[in-house]
This record gives sequence, structure tokens and C-alpha cells, in this order.
Amino acid sequence: MEEAWFVIRGVFGKAGALHHVLDEYGIRNFYPLRYRKGDIHRRLIPAIPNLCFVYTNRERVFNIIDHLEEHQDLCRFLTPYIDPITHQIMTVPTHQMDRFISAFNIMGERAIWIDPQTANYRKGDRVRIVGGDFKGIEGHIVRCYGQQRVAVVLEGIAAIATAYIPTPLLEKILQP
Repeated sequence: MEEAWFVIRGVFGKAGALHHVLDEYGIRNFYPLRYRKGDIHRRLIPAIPNLCFVYTNRERVFNIIDHLEEHQDLCRFLTPYIDPITHQIMTVPTHQMDRFISAFNIMGERAIWIDPQTANYRKGDRVRIVGGDFKGIEGHIVRCYGQQRVAVVLEGIAAIATAYIPTPLLEKILQP
């Protein structure tokens, strides 16, 4: 059977326990952790709550969920993460997962975690800045010097671009 990256959901913080058990068994897996922002004491928390990514085949992933030897107490908290479109256990293409893991390892603590729904801005999208020094400014997404910026245009007269604006500080304005 072909191996792929499967997504397993572990409720009540059991995805972390699953990660440790899979490491014991030598099964390749990925459970990203990050430091909580604002804590006085640096504390690691799951970057993607309740999910563990496991590189294995379909048969083995269900064996993991149904009966891990010596870890029956853990199994009742594990379920396959179901893709809402295909209604099958979610898999992530290997090349995509490898890029994600590589970026995570490079960025480490500097990684900015954003909601995937907010990461869909394209050049030309009309947006409003919702935080930081430029809060309230409306304009269009442009790329200047390789960075995402918001351009404010006076039609036919001039245009200025803000400094780099992180995606979490942007809100898309829907066109009527």
C-alpha cells in the first residue's frame, strides 16, 4: 500500500501523546509546537491544536487509531480527520508536507501562524488594514521590493505604498 501523510485528530490534548507514542514506535510523524505569545514563561503549545500528521499507509493509520498496543487509553481519543469535500480521511501531498515541515524548521519561533482563510490575498485585492500604525487605511494589495504592501491611490495623480503589512493585519473588502 502507498504511504502518504494522514491527519489524525486527538481530542483533549491527546495529539501530543500520540506524537510521543509514534516516536517510540519509530513511525514518522509531525506535531508542530510553538511558543505562546505574551507568556512571561516560555511555554510550548501545539501550533495546530488537536492534529498530528502521520506518514504511513491507509491500513496502518486505522490500526493506529483502533488499537495501539499498550496504549488503549489513548485510542478512544483518536479519530481520523475527515476531509469535508471528499468525506475520506484527509491526506496531505508529500511534497506539500515536506515544504511545510521545512519552512517550519527554518522559521521556528519566528513563524507567524495565520488562519488559512485569511491567506488568500492576491495582487489587486481591495483591503483594509485593521491593526498597527496604518490601521484604518484602505487600498489595494501590491508587491513592492518583494513584500506585500497596501497601495493607496489618488486616481490619475499619485500612489503611495505602505511599509510591509503582515496578512493577519488585513481585512478583505468585498466588492459589490
